[in-house]
Parts: sequence; C-alpha cells; structure tokens
Amino acid sequence: VLRESWWILRNAAREFVGTRLLTMGLDLRDPEQIRFEEICQLRDEEGHAVRVSRLEICDGDLNPDELHYREVFDGAATTVRATVKGATLELETLDPEGRAQQVVPFPAHATFPLLLGERVRRAPPQPGEKTDYEVFDPFVRTVARRTVRGEASRPFAFDKETPKPHRVAVLLARGTESASYFA
Repeated sequence: VLRESWWILRNAAREFVGTRLLTMGLDLRDPEQIRFEEICQLRDEEGHAVRVSRLEICDGDLNPDELHYREVFDGAATTVRATVKGATLELETLDPEGRAQQVVPFPAHATFPLLLGERVRRAPPQPGEKTDYEVFDPFVRTVARRTVRGEASRPFAFDKETPKPHRVAVLLARGTESASYFA
C-alpha cells in the first residue's frame, strides 16, 4: 500500500453517518498500474445501511483504465464494471433488473471519481480558480461534468487540535458540494 486514509463521514448537520477507507497501491497483476480502492459504509437519510465499494485502476500518470463499482442498499446490489477502450467505455452492469452491456462515449481527458480526487489532491485549485472535469459516474452510468473550485484557506482541526490553515477545494457533483482540505 502506497497510501491509506480513513475518514469519519458526517452530514451537513455534523451528525455521524458512516466511515470511508481509501487505499492507493500498485496493482499486483501489473506493477505499472496503480489501484485506488474505497470502501464506504454509511446510513442514508432514512437510516438504511449502504455499502459502496470502488476499485479504480490507472497508469502512473492517472490515466484511467478500469473501474469496478458495487453498491449494496436495502438488500439489493448494483455492480458496474467499466473498461476504457479508446474513446469509449465498455460497461457491464448487474442490478435487480438484470445484466446488461453497453458502450458509452468517454472523452479523451475524462477520468473516474477516485482518480479525480487524486488529481485535485496533487494539484488543488487556487482560491477563485474553477475547473470543469468530465468524470464517469458509475451511479448514473454516464460521463458527467464535475466542477472543482478553489477557496481561501480555512482553519481546520480534529477534536482538540489547534486549528491550522488548510487549502480548500470544493467539488460540485449531482447538486451536492463537498469540501476537501489540504495541508
């Protein structure tokens, strides 16, 4: 494992809703490839348990290659596998409606959700800077535009730590904003 992170997830009211584990490491099948793996266990607004697992594989320059997504919610599961084939993604899905295969357009600079997070972590936007990205969203099974904007540094601390200024990047996805803090 090259890097491992663990988070406690809270809603807008700062109430605990779950946990997130993210690891980054070399792909054992091909050491030239990097694997990003995420496991989220949370409760939705009605209190139902949701488990989301993602695996994204890319090259050393964060160019996407393959994505595996699985969501288990209320006893039902949805699985999406996407493989980059030039300017398209070959999708294989399995959900309560059955198994399906399809091909969707995949623009040249498009990426996957975890890979976008890593790109932003490596080069957070400056305050006032806004960048649009094309990102494959396995939840809706299409490429969608995501906007990331930089904001002024804010003090941030865990529990009883002394707050320290952190750079802030805000991602807008499916009508919801989420902020990431960078030391």
